[in-house]
Amino acid sequence: HSPSDASITVPPMVGSARRLGRADLIALVILTLLPTGVAVAPTIAGRPLMGGDNALQNYPLRVLVGASIRHGHLPLWDPYLWSGTPLLAGWNAGAAFPGSWLFAIFPAKVAWTMNLVAVGVLAAVGMYWFLRRQPVRPVAAFLAALSFTFTGFLAAQNVHIGLVLGTALLPWICL
Repeated sequence: HSPSDASITVPPMVGSARRLGRADLIALVILTLLPTGVAVAPTIAGRPLMGGDNALQNYPLRVLVGASIRHGHLPLWDPYLWSGTPLLAGWNAGAAFPGSWLFAIFPAKVAWTMNLVAVGVLAAVGMYWFLRRQPVRPVAAFLAALSFTFTGFLAAQNVHIGLVLGTALLPWICL
């Protein structure tokens, strides 16, 4: 055989054809509860996590999207800015993102907090799951998931809910 005919041995995926172990279950519970607590605790204390562009643009626009949907209208137009601007096409409004639709059902602060929980849980659990599908052990996958979720890009961009919601989906896309 020539070198180009050589077969490549691919290691089996760690999380593929087996049940979750105890370490996996513990990690997944912590990676779900921790981001939930980080988002919910300040809301219960009366100060939901919101600052920068989230407070000035994203939150009010998502409230507007929710009101539009709740009144039976597609969130197409923002009549409150200049002589009106597109709402559906506006990135900050996130009108096409399912998390924004929660504003039509729940009180605004609850919907906001649910979106923050979604960022943390999607990022942490997704990264853990992605890494466990590679030859990565539970502790390493757990620490990497924590790092991905609570440091670096996601921590620096947490004032842009649309950006971090999209980024939280990256491990799931890679899966």
